[in-house]
Amino acid sequence: MKSMSVIITSYHQKELTLNCIKSYLRFCPSNLNLKLIIVENSDDVTYKKDVLLMGNNIIWINNITHHRGANANANGVEVGMRYVDDEYVFLSHNDVCITSFSFFTSIIEKVQEGYRLIGTCYDTHPARNHSIIILGCLVESKIVREVDLYPLNKPDGSPYFECGDRIHIYCLENNIKHMCFRNTHNNEELVSELSVLYQNLNYTVRTVDHYNNLIFLHFARGTDKTIGRYKKKGRLGIPQIVQFCNDNIFNENRI
Repeated sequence: MKSMSVIITSYHQKELTLNCIKSYLRFCPSNLNLKLIIVENSDDVTYKKDVLLMGNNIIWINNITHHRGANANANGVEVGMRYVDDEYVFLSHNDVCITSFSFFTSIIEKVQEGYRLIGTCYDTHPARNHSIIILGCLVESKIVREVDLYPLNKPDGSPYFECGDRIHIYCLENNIKHMCFRNTHNNEELVSELSVLYQNLNYTVRTVDHYNNLIFLHFARGTDKTIGRYKKKGRLGIPQIVQFCNDNIFNENRI
C-alpha cells in the first residue's frame, strides 16, 4: 500500500481534532502518501486554519447538516468519501490517538495478507450486531460506498444498526476477509499485559497489534465532553487527554 485516506469527523472539537491529526502525522511512515479529510459537521471555521497549517495533505470540509449524533457521523463519512480516491480509507473518530509507528506497518501488513476490513474494536452490546466499530477501522473504499452507513432503530426506539455496522455485515455476507485487533474493550484481561502507564486509562479503548505493540487509543465521548454533557467520573477530560498525549505519546524521549 502506497497511499491511504483518513476521514476524521468532528463537531466543534478543535482540541481533540488537532490532537488526533497530530498523531496520524507523527507516526506516518515517509513512504506512505497519507491524505487526511477533516469533516466538521457544522459551519464552524474557527479552527480551520489551525488544521490546514498542520500539513499540505489535509482537506477541510464544512458539512452543514441537520443530523446529530451517530447520524451526523454517518453523514460526515458519506460526505468525506467524495474526496477519497485511494483503494483504502481509515474511518476515524477524532477522540482517538495513534500511539506508535507500528500502527501503520501493522495494518499495511494485514492488507497484504488479504484483509479488507481491519478494526480496532467491535461492539459488544447483546442486542446489536457485534460489528467492528467505525471509531477506527481500515476498510476497502468500495465497500464503504456499497452500504448504508446510517443507524437504524427498532420500533421501540432502541438501536439495532449502529453507525457503520453494515460495513462489517457486508463483509460477513460476502465472505470478505476481515479481522479486529485485540483491545481492552473486547478483552479486559489485556489491561494487565500493558505497561503501567496505559493500565490506568479507565474508559479508554487500548488496542494492540498482532505483535502486542500498543497502536491505538480511543478516549471516547468526545462530543459530550466538548459540550459539557458528560460528567462520568474517572474518565479523562479534554485538557487531560491532550496533556497525556503530549507527555507520553508525542514526547520524543519516550519513542
